[in-house]
Amino acid sequence: MGERFAAASKTKLTVTDLAPTASGNPNGTIEFYAIVFLAIGSALGATVLGRVLGTVRNLRHMGMRVGFLMFFTGLLSLAATVFVDGVYGALAGHSVPLFAVLWGYTTAICLACTGVAARFGTLASIVLTLTLTVLGNPSAGGPVGRPLLNDFYAALTPYFPHGGGLSVLRGVQYFDGRGIASGVVCLVVWAGVGLLLLAGAAVRTGLRTRAAQPAPAAA
Repeated sequence: MGERFAAASKTKLTVTDLAPTASGNPNGTIEFYAIVFLAIGSALGATVLGRVLGTVRNLRHMGMRVGFLMFFTGLLSLAATVFVDGVYGALAGHSVPLFAVLWGYTTAICLACTGVAARFGTLASIVLTLTLTVLGNPSAGGPVGRPLLNDFYAALTPYFPHGGGLSVLRGVQYFDGRGIASGVVCLVVWAGVGLLLLAGAAVRTGLRTRAAQPAPAAA
């Protein structure tokens, strides 16, 4: 359309790319696929760690669980950063910010899934994982971007970690960190809710354990 308009107006059409993609990511889709695969890895990792580490018994045990989760998500995010930046060259030039964004994103999903599992059970965590997959992935926009989504998925974008993570990732990668506030808030809310649920489960289990202990014998 632009070329036809320029020809009709007898002017020269010039296109300037203000935020060019890397040579390894000509269509700008690698960010979306990184978000999708990391979401799956985070949710599965939270489930496996939950089964291995067992019930959160108290707040001290909760701190250990969160530490394991942070270590796991750090390794997962580091592997993704090395692949998309160092190996594939798709998101080159911002290694440290890229790692930080991916770590925050994976941590938010891990904490949310862990908190739901601890408070409401494994079945609830599975339902959350399926919801994140069925609604979170497409609502992120993928290759087409949010403006081209239908009204239903476009309305979900700001509320799912996929949309928040993708928004922050693109803001850091292409716009020097501008316009990432809403995405950061989204991830913080998901992580915060997960922590609150996990803390609630830890306190409840600790109280039940103490209540079940036999009273000391009278002297």
